[in-house]
Amino acid sequence: MKGDPDSRRRARYAAGTAAMLWMAQPPLGAWPIAWVALVPVLALVAERGRMPRSAYVVLWVASMGHWLVSLQGLRHAHPLMFLPWIALAAYLGIYMPLFVAGARRLLGLGVPLLIAVPVSWVGWECVRNYALTGISAAMLGHAMADVPPMIQIADLFGSYGVSFVLAAANVPLYLLWRWRTDRERDRAARRQLGLSAVAAIVLVSATLAYGTYRLSQPLGPATGTVALIQRDEQTEYAQDREREIEIYRRYAEQSVAALGESDSRVDVVVWPESMFTGGLPWTELVAGTDVAESLGYSAADLQLLVEENQQFFLRRATDLQRALAGVNGDAGVNGDAGANGDAGANGDAGANGDAGPPGVIGGSAVVRYAEVPEVYSGVVLVSPEGELGRWYGKSHLVMFGEYIPLVGSIPGLRELIPPGMGIAVGRRPERFRVGELTLSPNVCIESAVERVAVNQLARLLADETGELPDAIVNVTNDAWFDGTSVVAHHLRCAQLVAVGCRRPYLSAGNGGPTAWIDSNGRVVERLGFHDDGWVLARPAKETRTSWYVRIGDVPAKLLAAVVGLAVLHGWVMAAIQRRRAKPDAGSPDGSAETI
Repeated sequence: MKGDPDSRRRARYAAGTAAMLWMAQPPLGAWPIAWVALVPVLALVAERGRMPRSAYVVLWVASMGHWLVSLQGLRHAHPLMFLPWIALAAYLGIYMPLFVAGARRLLGLGVPLLIAVPVSWVGWECVRNYALTGISAAMLGHAMADVPPMIQIADLFGSYGVSFVLAAANVPLYLLWRWRTDRERDRAARRQLGLSAVAAIVLVSATLAYGTYRLSQPLGPATGTVALIQRDEQTEYAQDREREIEIYRRYAEQSVAALGESDSRVDVVVWPESMFTGGLPWTELVAGTDVAESLGYSAADLQLLVEENQQFFLRRATDLQRALAGVNGDAGVNGDAGANGDAGANGDAGANGDAGPPGVIGGSAVVRYAEVPEVYSGVVLVSPEGELGRWYGKSHLVMFGEYIPLVGSIPGLRELIPPGMGIAVGRRPERFRVGELTLSPNVCIESAVERVAVNQLARLLADETGELPDAIVNVTNDAWFDGTSVVAHHLRCAQLVAVGCRRPYLSAGNGGPTAWIDSNGRVVERLGFHDDGWVLARPAKETRTSWYVRIGDVPAKLLAAVVGLAVLHGWVMAAIQRRRAKPDAGSPDGSAETI
């Protein structure tokens, strides 16, 4: 095997594609490489005859290496994350051999290479967006995130559409490479190259024409001003209350500084995931539940405790808003955000052009006392009047970060899990209304699993009001990843979600990404991942409704079904052939019988 020329050739091709896929994405972000990244591995797709299993193992190893490097930032979150990081890379690595197997099977069924390649690539991308809860990071189409004309088709087909175009465009470049290196340049090869080149040029040209048209459409006026606050505060799974209060105080001071620098009224201030908790989550007691005794309280005591917690939570929030009101719309005025998690009455709203307090959207833990107490990674809205309007519970949790599959079924595993893991799943999308702004909140990875944000907007579009929000607002805590490319992948996911939903995307992240992304996926303003600062976003009114929100990822699912059935058909046929070739021990002459 070591000296086998075919094995070495396949290994070079697999490694070449893995390396180029990495270079096309963050941290290098060399997007032109995406147009040729699949060329080496297409030599394996088009290889004649049966490909040995060892070739698929080589593909898996090379692809696993690509994912290990691309997602190496995951290991920064916690010492125990080394194993999940390796496991995730090993899992994601299987999609390259599956792509090759799917494309080869489609070729065997008579499908042209120009169709077989993008169908197989996008089909398996769709599968990984659902399997094991799904992940959209580093899709092939994300390489074009900073090429606005190329990504506008995401409002038709999501990131899958961009991936399809790129995968198809790799085919004529592979055929050109093969034709130039092939000693036998027959007429059929030239004809295949010509047809593929023409088809790819038409596809790319149509994509660019549609993108140019969409980018030429004017956006509406700004609907309000949103202050996105970022710090780079290090956090731990088991974080004490004093540290949470300290983080709250620093974010309060950062918010006062942000509004003090703004020369216009800020309507709402956004804090990242969990930064608004400040040692005290928002609590609710569900009426009619009998949970007090199991917690060691009487019913009356638990009711009183919840009410006192709510009062303190809102009093602290209104203290913050009072400090913010003193500088809101009055650039250069200094405000005192107070200490110990108290935004302070010292920042009293003064005279001289007081624009009033802004609303606050903050990432906060939410505890809901029901028959079984539930803890949510939540987002709360405190209105300018100091009332808690609505809260949103994160609906798509991070595997190994927020829950461990089968943790309760494996003896001794629960004791190994760090405190703070294991939260409840949110039930529905929400609309947060502040003044003239309507915002749809989501949390952390919900922007890195594309279907989550798209499905949330589809549900809002289908409800009794049928009203889409003015913008999507994401709160996240990516300080876990220490500014690695994982954070940059998160930002690119958000850019494609903005186009797919045709809504501005506002992200406030602890440690990044904090960015104002317009509805065309362009980053209007952003902070460095390690910066302490703010972005004052003025999202434009958007009247377009994307087809992707209306129909979802049905086209990608159809491609997944096609390639899945093709591979399954190949496995079944191979099993039948092996069965036919196997000698029947019961035969008198020992000869093989067919079925």
